[in-house]
Amino acid sequence: INLDDAGISDKDVQNILFIVSKIVSFTSNTYRSRLYASYLLNTPFLIASGWNAFASAIVSENTLRKIKISKQSSHEDMWKHIDKEIV
Repeated sequence: INLDDAGISDKDVQNILFIVSKIVSFTSNTYRSRLYASYLLNTPFLIASGWNAFASAIVSENTLRKIKISKQSSHEDMWKHIDKEIV
């Protein structure tokens, strides 16, 4: 999920966290134990800093380990799973 255009106001952060939590919750419940890795890119500081505390209340610890957050346009681990030529 590329959050490049995400705002940093409290309302924007709440909306983004709500949407991401719904996506994670839906996929966790519908496709139980199938998430290999998920990357949130260009994440605003407020989301990146508060993610673990927020997400730990809605997703399992195992799923939480699979979600990687980066304030940059990529995450070093993602290139282990994704071919750069197809991005």
